Amino acid sequence: MCPGVGKTYAMLEEAIRLQSEGRNVCIGVVETHGRTRTLELSKRIKSLPLVKTLYRGVGLNSLNLDALLELRPDLVLIDEL
Repeated sequence: MCPGVGKTYAMLEEAIRLQSEGRNVCIGVVETHGRTRTLELSKRIKSLPLVKTLYRGVGLNSLNLDALLELRPDLVLIDEL
């Protein structure tokens, strides 16, 4: 897959559909790359707080595994693996 083809957007659309069917859906990590429409979709889904970590001297925002395990959603979105 190539950048900018709509993978994240499609993932969010499907998550919103599943959420409307009553599934417990949350965002673990999603990168909008500043795209307005992608950001708008992401705001319609509950997001886990990110955890700030340091890796080789670089600050990163990472999946909050503790929050994920506590919430126990049916589906968690993890973008940018």
